[in-house]
Amino acid sequence: MTPSRRLATLALALVVAAGCAKTAVSDRQYYEGGPIPRPNRIIVYDFAGSAADVPVGSQTAGLYSAPPTAPSPQESEIARKPRMIA
Repeated sequence: MTPSRRLATLALALVVAAGCAKTAVSDRQYYEGGPIPRPNRIIVYDFAGSAADVPVGSQTAGLYSAPPTAPSPQESEIARKPRMIA
């Protein structure tokens, strides 16, 4: 083995060892105030049910491709219906 190859192998081993190092989160902040009041209203915006529903000028327009089979009209309608989660 040449010295440069040996150095490269050592550097790779150090990078792998550093990548496997254990980490721990110790900085935590807890809320110490009173109870937070409920909002008067909650606004929910429409979500795109399929890639075809994403507006052309949107940042996510080119990120998602259409599924191999187009959804049926019933599936599209279900995807567009607002849902209530409480």
